[in-house]
Amino acid sequence: MRQGEILSLKWCNVDLQRGIATLHETKNGERRSVPLNKTVWNLLKEKSRVRYLATATSLRLSDYIFTSSTGTMKDGGHLRRDFMAALKQARIEGFRFHDLRHTFATRIVQRGIDLYKVQKLLGHRDVKTTQRYAHHYPESL
Repeated sequence: MRQGEILSLKWCNVDLQRGIATLHETKNGERRSVPLNKTVWNLLKEKSRVRYLATATSLRLSDYIFTSSTGTMKDGGHLRRDFMAALKQARIEGFRFHDLRHTFATRIVQRGIDLYKVQKLLGHRDVKTTQRYAHHYPESL
């Protein structure tokens, strides 16, 4: 998912039973369903438990999944700060948040997933855009 899609994701758009997030506000304006992998599903399931407990104690909760300390939608600046801190701790240099989309596309193409599916997962209108995301290593050829 794109950064803006992640930050604007609301609880009402996530179906933990089916393991799908439905995006209504995408870059290209089209609605898109994104399957949740096991790691993300477990993370959201845990966050939903905490949210449910907070509801039971009558705390006001945000509709957004990823929030600031005040419960508002987390903005890109805060996400960048947190992401850069994680990169520093991991000793990774020269990597941007958007590079995660390229890494995802590259890895699943190298596992044999066809470009049409990758295009749908990334939310690209044109497969040519997807081709720019899916990089091959010489060993994979």
